[in-house]
Amino acid sequence: EKVSVENDDTEKRIEEKKLSNEQKKNEYEDTDEIDEAELETLTISFETFCTFWERELEPYDEIERFFRLVKRIDREYIVGIDFAPLLVELLTYHPGLAFLADTPEFQDKYAKTVITRILYEVNTSWNGRITLRELRKSDLLKVCHLVDEEKDINVINRYFSYEHFYVLYCKFWELDCGHDFS
Repeated sequence: EKVSVENDDTEKRIEEKKLSNEQKKNEYEDTDEIDEAELETLTISFETFCTFWERELEPYDEIERFFRLVKRIDREYIVGIDFAPLLVELLTYHPGLAFLADTPEFQDKYAKTVITRILYEVNTSWNGRITLRELRKSDLLKVCHLVDEEKDINVINRYFSYEHFYVLYCKFWELDCGHDFS
C-alpha cells in the first residue's frame, strides 16, 4: 500500500502508517528480516520533508544524522540489515559496480560481505549492534564519502572493495567442498 501525503488527511495517514509499523514491530520484535511492505516507497510533500528535517536531522551533526537515517526508528543501534537499503542504492548507482547489474546472486553476496565487514570493524562490542558511540569512533562515514566521490570502487580498500569481496568469495568457494554455500 503506497501512502501519498499530498492530500488533506496527511497527518491521519502518517499516524495510521506509524500504528501499522508499531503493530509489525510488536509482532516481530527485534527481527532483522525486512517485510516487502516495509520496502514500499513513501511519497511525501516538501512540507512534510521539511518538518521531518527540522525534527529528526537538523539538530544533529553529520554522524548522528547518518546514524538516525540508517537505524530503525524504534532502536538506538544499527544492525546489519539496516544497511540493506544503502547497499541496494550503491549497487544500483555506483559506476564501479555497474558490471554486477545482471548478476543478482553476486550483488547479494557482495552486499552481505560489505555488511559483515562493516560490523566486524565498527561493532567493537561484538554484539551485532552498532551504537552511535561506535559509529563516532569509526571511519565508516568518511569511507562512505570516499566511495561516493570515487568511480573505481576498488580504490577504496575499506569495507566496499569488490576485489576484496572477490578474494573472500573465491577462498570460501575453495573451502566449500559441496559448493552449496552451506
